[in-house]
Amino acid sequence: MEAIVSTSIDFEPRYSPDGTEISFVSDRSGNMELWKSDADGRRAVQLTAFDGPAVGAHRWSPDGQNIVFISVLAGQADIFAVNSSGGATRRLTNDPSQDVYPWWSQDGEWIYFDSQRTGEFHTFKMPAAGGEPVQAETDAIGQSKVSPDGMVLYYAEKESPYAVWSVPLAGGEPTQVVDATLRGQFDVVADGIYYAVQRTSTERFSVHFLRFATGAVEPIFQVDAEISTGISVAPDGHSILFGQEHYVANIMLVENFR
Repeated sequence: MEAIVSTSIDFEPRYSPDGTEISFVSDRSGNMELWKSDADGRRAVQLTAFDGPAVGAHRWSPDGQNIVFISVLAGQADIFAVNSSGGATRRLTNDPSQDVYPWWSQDGEWIYFDSQRTGEFHTFKMPAAGGEPVQAETDAIGQSKVSPDGMVLYYAEKESPYAVWSVPLAGGEPTQVVDATLRGQFDVVADGIYYAVQRTSTERFSVHFLRFATGAVEPIFQVDAEISTGISVAPDGHSILFGQEHYVANIMLVENFR
């Protein structure tokens, strides 16, 4: 287990679709902005410059060319996008309601998100190239991830115990897959689900794996500090990114102050 460490607040790590880069949210510029780096944490570059309003809940497009995220730039949460190589951000929603938890269809043609625009939260979708959002066939409120084959949507409940459910993207009844997670932190691969587990009297904070073929749950690793900002499995399945809270203080040297 290797740490990608800085003395800034770095959280919400995500692997790029090809596994060569990671994206994350950081305050290393003075504000919470979206950044990316090589997969080992080197060559970090800043992708957004909102200079105040925080960003978060970001997701890579399947082709790795774009990243969607939310920001409260106008006082409510809206969906934005930025090219993964940098450039100007693009505002995709502009509604006085809260638009949150964006994610991509597997073919990259649609961006899904949860919205309060009808009074209660429902799932909406809009063309990735831009266009008017419409209510989606599948209503899965919470942190959502699509199966690698693009057929099934997995989502975590918004409240404790943060169970994970699956539902066909074409529509159908949801099925509970994992009964409890640590604040809805999970990732989906072809043969199962990795998910974070709360510390217990006999176990530290940990990540488990539910294998679809057998239904067996396998412990993967344990850590002492809380897994705080999501987990992301590398495309080759050999590595897992996760965030942890570590409180630090920088010692600064001021020269020629008098």
